[in-house]
Amino acid sequence: CEDLGIPTDLLDGEGARDREPTLADDVSAALTVPDGVVDSHRLCLANALSTVEYGATIRTNAAVVALVVEEGAVSAARVRDVSGGADAPPANVDTVDPDYVVNAAGHAVGDIAAKAGLDPPLEYTTAATLAVELADQDTVVSSVPETGQGDTAVPYGAATLLGTTKRATDDPDDVRREAADVDALVEGARG
Repeated sequence: CEDLGIPTDLLDGEGARDREPTLADDVSAALTVPDGVVDSHRLCLANALSTVEYGATIRTNAAVVALVVEEGAVSAARVRDVSGGADAPPANVDTVDPDYVVNAAGHAVGDIAAKAGLDPPLEYTTAATLAVELADQDTVVSSVPETGQGDTAVPYGAATLLGTTKRATDDPDDVRREAADVDALVEGARG
């Protein structure tokens, strides 16, 4: 933190519990840093609303069927309405002539890139976060155990989010919950 100019304050265990009473009794010291939390859902919505204010058109329930690439740039996108669900009969395909293209397809980013003839190097991971009732916590708390994978507790409304586990996967649709992930989160929270 010091090398990056981030201010810190070293607290002993008692001082840390004064600041965050939900800390375990065996916490002997804590380092405070300026921190914050971003609500990713609200951020996404705010970005979408902002782009509309600047003239963008947002199409929901629209699957990219093809991208037309001319002179190294996407000149058109062919999109299909999928509001009837994946099993619905194919709807008409519309052509969109974009000024700009942003590939924000999440786990499908590789599929969309391939439609433009690109093959970016991607590494897929799946992660787990656990929501628990802990309404008294009001500070983001992180620890870095010997495993090197940090344990973080983030207050979020009336709950606290514990996370995050991460494991590599070859399948971007691999979103199954593993008991080991939940166990690791609970164990990390216990210290």
